[in-house]
Order: sequence, then structure tokens, then C-alpha cells
Amino acid sequence: MQNQAETEARSSELRLRALVNAVGAVSWTCPPSGRVDEPQADWMAFTGQTGEEMMGDGWLHAVHPEDRVATASAWRAAVAQGESYQNEQRIRRHDGEWRWMSVRAAPIRDAEGEIVEWFGICIDITESKQAMRALRASERRRRAIFDYQFLYTTLLSPEGRIVEISDSVLRGTGVAAEDVIGEFFLDSPWLRDLPEVRARWRRQFEEALERPGASRDEVEYQTSDGAVRYALNAVTALRDDEGQVEFFLCEGLDITDRKRTENALRESEERLRRVSNNADVGLIRCSRDWVYLSANPAYAKITGKPLAQIIGRPLVEVVGAETCERIRPYVERALRGENVVYEAEVPFSDTGQRYLRISYTPDCDAEGRVVGWVACVTDITDRKAVEDALRLVDRRKDEFLAMLAHELRNPLAPIVNGLQILQAGGADASKTLRVYEMMARQASHLVRLVDDLLEVSRVNQGLIELRTERIDLAQAVNDGVAASQSFFAEFGHRLTISLPSESLLLDADPTRLVQVVTNLLSNACKFTEPGGRIEISARVEDGYAVIRVRDNGIGVPKSQLTRVFDLFSQIDNSFGHSKRGLGVGLALVRKLVELHGGQVEARSEGSGLGSEFIVRLPLPDAETAKPTANLFAAPRVLVVDDNRDVADSLTLLLETLDANARAAYGGQSALQIAAAFKPEVVFLDLMMPDMDGYETASRLRQLPGGRDLLLIALTGFGQAKHRLSTLEAGFDEHLRKPVEFKVLQELLGSLRRTKPVCSSLELKDAPN
Repeated sequence: MQNQAETEARSSELRLRALVNAVGAVSWTCPPSGRVDEPQADWMAFTGQTGEEMMGDGWLHAVHPEDRVATASAWRAAVAQGESYQNEQRIRRHDGEWRWMSVRAAPIRDAEGEIVEWFGICIDITESKQAMRALRASERRRRAIFDYQFLYTTLLSPEGRIVEISDSVLRGTGVAAEDVIGEFFLDSPWLRDLPEVRARWRRQFEEALERPGASRDEVEYQTSDGAVRYALNAVTALRDDEGQVEFFLCEGLDITDRKRTENALRESEERLRRVSNNADVGLIRCSRDWVYLSANPAYAKITGKPLAQIIGRPLVEVVGAETCERIRPYVERALRGENVVYEAEVPFSDTGQRYLRISYTPDCDAEGRVVGWVACVTDITDRKAVEDALRLVDRRKDEFLAMLAHELRNPLAPIVNGLQILQAGGADASKTLRVYEMMARQASHLVRLVDDLLEVSRVNQGLIELRTERIDLAQAVNDGVAASQSFFAEFGHRLTISLPSESLLLDADPTRLVQVVTNLLSNACKFTEPGGRIEISARVEDGYAVIRVRDNGIGVPKSQLTRVFDLFSQIDNSFGHSKRGLGVGLALVRKLVELHGGQVEARSEGSGLGSEFIVRLPLPDAETAKPTANLFAAPRVLVVDDNRDVADSLTLLLETLDANARAAYGGQSALQIAAAFKPEVVFLDLMMPDMDGYETASRLRQLPGGRDLLLIALTGFGQAKHRLSTLEAGFDEHLRKPVEFKVLQELLGSLRRTKPVCSSLELKDAPN
């Protein structure tokens, strides 16, 4: 019986050890004292301890230092109480790795109940411990995400009922969990009044079922208080290993602040784009490696290239290598963080030389690093041209003032000298006559200078009004030649005249046309060396009446041909400063010709090669020439002026024109003389002391036949307002002192016309 029992015990032990080995456990035994008294093969194989090292309590040295005290204490308590031992502890494996072990031990008792041995096993639970730790971490993360205050998370059943809901949803909607758990998500309180949002959630569920991953959607909705908010919603179908849906994960993130920021940024960018596209200045942004990142239409216009040939291209392809090298120092300063402003002349293949004002600003990223530069390019070519023109005008003005002082002193000097000769007395009649003639010539020259200046003012103000009539061009040329004789006499030039044999009729203002011819001839005289040759011709060319004035003078540099008609313009290669004049004659020629609908052109092969000025005037339609008026025989003329010298000299001048002229030295005497003399024309000074010209004119009109009088205001004022006031006062014409001989001649020749006119009165302001 004893042998049978021993056999059964060994058999049981073998089965137990086989089971222990099958589960990979470490088995061990020890006496009732709990102290190891013999080597344990499994323990030594697992820990690498020797039999000697594990004896007694030596096995504790294989236990982790942090677990050692607790393990020893728990083991001793179990041994003392004779109860089963159970513990989890870390044990060092033979390769040095600490492994979590589940240790269990139980006492083995004999028939009397006495402990005869302890039997224990150690099972490696390291992987399960790690899995549990990972599971707990995952759960913590899940809860953290689920309860994230900005993320609204709901877990739904495959049918769409709420299984779990985050606190953020409950806080945001103000509902309790027990009120919505188990309810359909699409019927939840927060979607009840938002049918469009609910429909979009439904589409997301459908998309989540059709494809893997999350179905995302951005929605805009209005809250109960009327506020507009935005949300980013996502639906994910969570599937099991067989692909069946276990849950729907619904997530919503409030992105209102982000959307508002994006919208504000988009609106800002759109405003900036509109400003950039409509700006008159060129705007570009370039990278550090000199490539265009953006450009606006104004910059494209400056370069002459379309935007498609700029954006994305290197600068060198657009502006050229030479320009890149010129701007490199400025760009490098911008790339170092400086703001740079400069002006430069830049050549473009499409638009030519352009003057540009350029400013560079560093282009920085979010970290403040310079990643390129922004340029503002202003085309100042037109401004530069205006500045140059203003500088030229200012220079011409200075030259003009200096020349004016010189030109005024020239006639004044002989006049002053003549006065001194006459004051000294003792001169014989011949000498006195010569002095008078010299003073008359210089006075006439002085009057012409002042007239030119006044003409310039009137021309610039657009105050010239032509009085056109049908005239013979040859007569106008001859009159201009006659008026220029003093210039030819002064310089000793030879003049050749070529005129058509038949009348060349055109509609023009005879006085102004003579002025054109005179100015062209005087210009030729001044700019031709003494003894030179000057030619003037008139003929029909290509349907125009053409006047040509050619000289063999100093010529005009080709660079100045377009400027000779500018006001105060002077030719730089003039041979004598005193011969240059005021620079107003040709400007008047151009204005007067343009008023006639014509054109004037200057030609010259260059300095020293002479000049040619060509005037083209339109020919009239063919019609019968207007008849000229017959001269009136001995018209009766009354001159009224409180200045006796003026009244007497004008009376004598009228008498030389075969007029029957009388003088009166005041308004009252004028009325008395007019009553007996019965004048046809009255020259009436406006500024008289006893009775001014306005009152005198009014009383003259009241005399018998006074309504038919030709009343001519005689004054030193010639502006439009003065002429208007005299016309309103009943005057027929308005002349300024001194009156030219030719004006008087034309006036007397017009008296037989139905409405008396004076052909020299073509200005809105009365002429000289």
C-alpha cells in the first residue's frame, strides 16, 4: 500500500510539473520555514542565480529593489500564518530584463495537517500588464477627447441612437445626459430647429457608410439668439473585424473664431488685391532668389509685358541683366532688412527709357525672417518731363527778362538822347528833323515791343477774335513787306519776293495776316548776318495757300526745330545776344496761324545753313469776291481830349489822311463844337476832369443827328471789361492810345459801310 501511495504521489507530481511547464511558469518548493534549502532548477534557469545564491533568502536578490521589501514582508506573513501566498512583483530574468511575475504559493500538509512543504509558481504577466496599462492610457485619452471643451463628441449605435455623449455637448446645449441617451441623434434638441444642418449630418452618415475614414463638412448655422456660428463636423463608422458597423463617432468642432479670422483675412486680401489692381503705381513681390511672386497691372504697363510673362519669371528676363546689376545694391539692402527709396532711369525693351521712383521693403515671414522684398514702382517719366519743361520755362523766363531789359533800353537810349539834344537848343532845322525822325523810329520800336508783350498775354488768355474778310494774299504779303522795311534797312539784307500773277483770295483777318508776315520777316532779319539774302513767296500748294520765308542765316539745330514756336524760346547758337529779340514773335505766328485754321512749320538743315518757315492756310470755297468799300471824301472828325498835345497831334494826323478834323479840349467844348461842326466821327477820351467821356457821349447822342455818330472811345485801358463798359455806354468802337496811322487809315476808309467797323478791332480786348 505504501509503495502504491508513493507511486501515485510521484505520478501526480510529474503531471503537475508538466502542467507548469506547459504554461511557461517557474515552479519552486521550499521547507515549512520558507527559506530555500535546496537548489530550484526552474528558478535558476529563469533568473540565472546559482543554487548557492538563492539559498535561504538569497532569492530575494532577484526581486526588483522597489518590490523587494514588500515581497519579503508578504512572504514571511504567509509562512507565519500558514496561508496561501499571492503577489505581483518584478523579477530579473537571466538576460537582465525585469519581468512582471504573478507569484502564487500554497502550503502542502500531511495527514495531521502539518505543513511539510511549500509549493509555488511564478507566471510571466509582463505583456498583459503592458496591455492593461495601454488600455487604461487609451481610455484616459478617449475620455479626455470625449470631454474636450471645444470638441462635441457623441457615440451612436448603428441605428443612430446616442450611446455616449461628451460633457462639452451637454454644457453647450444645456441638456442632461439622461434626456438624450438612447434617443436618435438627428432628433436631438440642438438639431431640432436646424433642418438644413440636420440634412447635412444625414448625408455625412451616408458617406461614412460608403467609404472608410471620416466624412467631414463645414456648416454655417444661426443660433436662437440670431448669432451666426460655424462648425466642422465629422462622422466616422467604427467597424468590427467582420466590417460591420459597431458605432458611429460624431464629432463637432466650433470653428467660428477661425472662420471669422479667415473671412476677415480673405476680405482684407480682396481689398488689397483691388487696391493693387487699380493702383497707378507698380507693385511687385519677389523672392530672395530674384523671382517674381506677384505683380499688378500697373507694373505690367510700365514694363510693357503681360502679367503672364512676369509672375514666376526671374527679374533678369523682364528687366535685363544690366538693370539687375544697377538695382542689386538697393535690393541687397532690402534683404538685410532696410527700407530703400531711390529714383532711376530704367530701359525696357517694350516701353523704352522710363524714369521710375522705386521703394523696396523687406518681405518677412511669420518668424520675422526676410524671405524676399516688396517693391513699389512709380512711373515718373511724365513728371520728369514736366519738371524739365518747367525748368526750361523758368530759364527762358529769366532769359526773357534779361532780354526785355536790354530791348527796352535800346529804343529808350536814343529817345533820351534826342530829348537832351532838343533841351540843349541850338540845333538847326535839319538836325532837329533828324532828331525827330530818330525819336519817332525808336518810339515806334518801343510801341512794337510793348504791343508784342500785350499780344502774348491776350493770346495766352484766348482773347483774340479774328475779323475775317475775303482778301488777296499778295496784298497781305506786300503790306507785311512794307511794314518790315525798317528791319531790312537796319541789317542791309536783300529781299526777293515771289507772288502769283493772279489774285489768290482767302478768308482771313488782314491785320493778323500782315502781322504773321511781319513777324516772320523780322525773325529772318534778326537771325541772318548783315547783308544776307531773304526770300518770301506765296502760292497754292496741295489745296492750301502757302507762304514761305527762307533765309541764309544762322539756321536752327534740328533738336530745337519743334521748340522755336514756344513762348520765350531762344536759339542757342545765336551770333549776337542783342539780335535775339524777346522770343515772342514766332509764338504769336503759330497762334495766329492756328486761329486761321492753318499750320506753321520750321525747317533747317542745321546750324549755319539757314532756315525756312512755311505757313499753310486753308483756301475758301469758290464764290464771288466781296466788293471793297469806297473811301469817303473828307469825313468830318472831332477829337476830344483834355490833353492838348494828344488832341492836336491826332487832329494833325487825321488831316494828313484828308479828313476834316477839329479838336476839343473838354466835354463841354465838344458839345458846342459838335452842334455847329456836325461831325461824323468823334474820338472821345474817357478820363476828362470837367465832364468824363461817358457823360459826353451820352449828351452827343442827344444832339440832332447824334444817333448816327460813330463814337470811338479813346483810352489807355484795353481789357475786355473796359471794352464792354464803353459799348454799354453807347460807344461804337474802343481804341487804345497811341492810335496807329494804319488804324486811322482803315477807319476812314470804312465810313461808307452800312455798319461802320474798324478792321483793326479784332480782339476781345481792344488792340493797340
